[in-house]
Amino acid sequence: MSTHSPYTDPGLSLDSLAGMTGINRNRNRLSRVINRSFGVNFNQFVNDHRIKYAVRLLSEPASENISTEQLMERAGFSNRNSFYTTFKQATGLTPAQYRKARTDLRHAPFAGTDDHEGRVSK
Repeated sequence: MSTHSPYTDPGLSLDSLAGMTGINRNRNRLSRVINRSFGVNFNQFVNDHRIKYAVRLLSEPASENISTEQLMERAGFSNRNSFYTTFKQATGLTPAQYRKARTDLRHAPFAGTDDHEGRVSK
């Protein structure tokens, strides 16, 4: 699931993923594999990948200006409430809180420095 990004498709289903993996017409087998290997159901499995992708996007400076709606869509969520709930459960923060924390961290002075340019204090 990491090599390709089928989880970014909001219409991803157990059947479509089974088809992509070559387990055609045997969605129950794929469901069992996910349950046994990862300890979660299909929806949790997909949402975990989507949130990891959203967090990765938020960590990239190039994504600083994308809206939460765009982030949600790029990660494969079609429902805003589901995105917020899943994101908060996974990270402990809302997407906006996570973005602010990442931004604050990027702009914080380095340890042992006095300023944002990284000059060492004397």
